[in-house]
Amino acid sequence: LTPFAGLVSVAYIYMGNNNLARIPNATFSLQIRQGLYLNNNQLTQVPQGFQLQSGLDLSGNKLGNITDQSFAGLTEIRFLALADNAIEDVSSGAFSDLESLAYLDLSGNRMSALPAAVAHLTKLTTLLLDGNFLSNLSAPVALNLQGLNSLSVDSNNLTRLDLHAFQASHNLSSLSARHNNLTGIVNGTLLLFPQLEILKLEFNALSEFPLQLVDLSSLLAVTLHDNAIRPISPLLAPLFERRVSF
Repeated sequence: LTPFAGLVSVAYIYMGNNNLARIPNATFSLQIRQGLYLNNNQLTQVPQGFQLQSGLDLSGNKLGNITDQSFAGLTEIRFLALADNAIEDVSSGAFSDLESLAYLDLSGNRMSALPAAVAHLTKLTTLLLDGNFLSNLSAPVALNLQGLNSLSVDSNNLTRLDLHAFQASHNLSSLSARHNNLTGIVNGTLLLFPQLEILKLEFNALSEFPLQLVDLSSLLAVTLHDNAIRPISPLLAPLFERRVSF
């Protein structure tokens, strides 16, 4: 018998911060209505064989490659946390069943490219890619992310900010690219996001204030400290008149 034998449905299962290295497939053969929390264990594979309706937290484990079967059948989950694992590769079909997913955290892994599997996440609103090894975001795999409103790529290896791969994300309101090696922003890349409100670019190597900001009428706050910016251009006066926070 499994530890949950006799149970048909539960709201949550919290088993985080233990020393679990493996979970047999039949362990969670019940319906989990809200969340399954397995964070901060020693798992090397995604557990299988459960029905889940809301969130799955596998952060802080030892997951490696994510396969096409890792999340098979999880059509209803809206939250997936895979941060702080050892993920280098995500199979192109790994997220194909996650048709309801709105929040994906892939921070703190070993990815060198934006996973092609992201193309399946048409309902995604938040994508966190901090702390990987991304050197560019040019792969055209984000063209289906029309509902994306928050993107974070802090602490990667970016040298120029080019977000044309996200040009379908017209509703993007928050963008963070802190702690990279940015020396410039590709012309027009910020203008792809007319709803942008929050832009975080501190701790980079920018030498010029991005003039594109002047044309972002929804902008509320910009952080640019700890760069190499020279004297501010008078062309930026409209930003100060609108009382954009710096």
